[in-house]
Amino acid sequence: MAVVGAGGWLGFSFYAKHRVTAEVETAFEQIRKQGGKASYGKIAFDLPTRTLTIEDIAVTPGKAPQAQIRIAAIKGTGVRQIDETRISADAVDITGLEVTLDQIGAAKLKVAYKIPHLVMRDYAGPVQAGQVPADSSLVDMYRYVLGQYASVAASSLTAPTLTISFDSRAAGSGEVTYSELAIQNLSTARSTG
Repeated sequence: MAVVGAGGWLGFSFYAKHRVTAEVETAFEQIRKQGGKASYGKIAFDLPTRTLTIEDIAVTPGKAPQAQIRIAAIKGTGVRQIDETRISADAVDITGLEVTLDQIGAAKLKVAYKIPHLVMRDYAGPVQAGQVPADSSLVDMYRYVLGQYASVAASSLTAPTLTISFDSRAAGSGEVTYSELAIQNLSTARSTG
């Protein structure tokens, strides 16, 4: 009986990991269908702790070829699916986040955001990111990012540092570093009508 129980547990664990991998692949395939590039490395799912880890993420949206997103690893602990479109996690740990916007607008502005470590507690958000804007204007890209930010909720979001580097032929270049960033009670506005 113990052997059957162990076999059932291993079978269910394998099924859960397969389903999680399929969900991740579906999300990345949406980016590819829009003409973008999206890749990831190792995916691990630990069933008892419901811990999902995805390594070596690289995304270049198709509609905005100047944008590049790289993430060394995302680790969600206590991951649950709320419904068909939303998930939640007790904690989401993101390491090595880099977003680069290259040669945007008439000024050919290059901007890079680097966050070595970001932690979100009591996270809830969409399973998939929204559609990337049709053009690559700086305003539309910022609107898209703010829309993604507005679609999540978390009791806290913390990052030891955020570095923003910029380079423009017209305005020069520079770098700004913010330390000990923290946002409390980040929540999604919901309509009641």
